[in-house]
Amino acid sequence: MGNQSSFEQHIGLKNVSSKYAYEKKLHDARFGEIKLLNDKETKKKIFQKDSTSSNSKDLQAYIKEIKAASKLSHPNILKILGYNSIKEDFLCADFFKVSLFFESFEDDLEHEIHKREKNKNYFSEAELWFILDSIVSACAHLQRNKVK
Repeated sequence: MGNQSSFEQHIGLKNVSSKYAYEKKLHDARFGEIKLLNDKETKKKIFQKDSTSSNSKDLQAYIKEIKAASKLSHPNILKILGYNSIKEDFLCADFFKVSLFFESFEDDLEHEIHKREKNKNYFSEAELWFILDSIVSACAHLQRNKVK
């Protein structure tokens, strides 16, 4: 009982709060609410996605997914940089928070299509073949690793 916290750092990212500065919150159609963080030295940007749960089984399942996804290294798949978890005990109730950190991106294919459409700067055949090859390569990698 009381206000106790336990904090753990996992996979690759150490001292996130001292190394990265919060820049702003964003709403992404795929991820929901995310935070944009900026490396204080290199100015490299990353995203942070926070999730909370009051169920430790849900937390463990989510961490298992993160660990599996973090092993999927491929140039056409978003890279997971790490995660942190915290357990807080407030008045006999446990709450779990996981912060997932992954590489940021400025634009996606949908945004690029709309931008090019406005300027009537359509994709060339070579660009379309490159996009198709990139998508198929990423999907094949996911299939080889039995990702559903």
